[in-house]
Amino acid sequence: MTAPHPAGRPADPATPRLMIPGPCQPRPEVLAAFQRPVAAHYGPSWARTHEEALTLLRQVLGANRAYLLPGSGSLAVEAAVVNTFRPGQRVVIPHTGYFGRRLIEVARAYGLAVHDLAVEPGRAVEPRRVADLLPGADGVVLVHVETSTGIRHPVADIAAVARQAGAAVVVDAVSSVAGEELDVQGWGADAVAASTQKGLGCPPGLGVVALSERGHARILDDHPRPWYLDLRRWDREREESFDWEPHPVTMPTNLVFALIASLRAIVDRGLPEWRRERTYVADHCRERLTERGFTLVGAPAHRAALVVVARCGRPADARLRVLREAGIAIAGGLDPVRDAIRIGLMGRHGTFEMVDECTAALGTNRWPCGS
Repeated sequence: MTAPHPAGRPADPATPRLMIPGPCQPRPEVLAAFQRPVAAHYGPSWARTHEEALTLLRQVLGANRAYLLPGSGSLAVEAAVVNTFRPGQRVVIPHTGYFGRRLIEVARAYGLAVHDLAVEPGRAVEPRRVADLLPGADGVVLVHVETSTGIRHPVADIAAVARQAGAAVVVDAVSSVAGEELDVQGWGADAVAASTQKGLGCPPGLGVVALSERGHARILDDHPRPWYLDLRRWDREREESFDWEPHPVTMPTNLVFALIASLRAIVDRGLPEWRRERTYVADHCRERLTERGFTLVGAPAHRAALVVVARCGRPADARLRVLREAGIAIAGGLDPVRDAIRIGLMGRHGTFEMVDECTAALGTNRWPCGS
């Protein structure tokens, strides 16, 4: 028999409440916007809707330009890389964990020469170590929040040393946007990649690329890049068909409606206050886990707001099974922290109440994590 959860409704392991590090369950007003009748991806009304989404994104990201690309966060990361660099150029990439390694794979697939900077698991990248590798480098590519460790890396400081060296900066902000401070133009990053299904609280399916003024100047350089990911093409379509179809491919209109609803909520609340609440919920989650004997990853100053990582000592199969029975989904560990649980604090379930329910169901860390 399935056990009820504290609210009195029966838990449903087949459709658990998502507390994984993305995708999240959207808040009701976002889901309602997503469920509107499907609209055409062209016409004056649609063009105004698309422009509203880009305007709100620029405001939230502190960016000079923003693009919505149908696809995943990884697609946005690849677009940011291929529009910023030429094949054969040299980039420094901190190997921060699972997604730092993915950046290395993306860069090498595009023909970049990668200097892989090893970073101890659970530690933040040291800007000084990046600076030591920058002479002769064309850029830095790094993860803002590494989802495998729950560590936030000092993008603003790294961008500062890169600017001094004349190097471009590309940032994977998929797991940080709307949860961490991020100012694309103010920090001097060239390109930042994100997606809609984590801190922006929407269903998956849209990648986001944001550029500073300097970053946009770089994409005008004539170098090889794929048809779909060529941001110059997206600029041309927007300039030539601004009030009709301002993008070169079919746009998933309902995802854009959902994104606007979420961005409006963030802007209306005030971005600093929105981020503070994310931090408070994450701190609360870590306090509850610590009380139950779990070991948190990383130093407090570098722990992220949207994902909490705590060590179990062994793979977390049994933990995940117990939570599934309670109708909650969290995630197990990824390299380099396999012996861990990962809790996402995004969307409708990133609340103090859900943290209490989740951590109560986890119990203590005085029993084996393995199955």
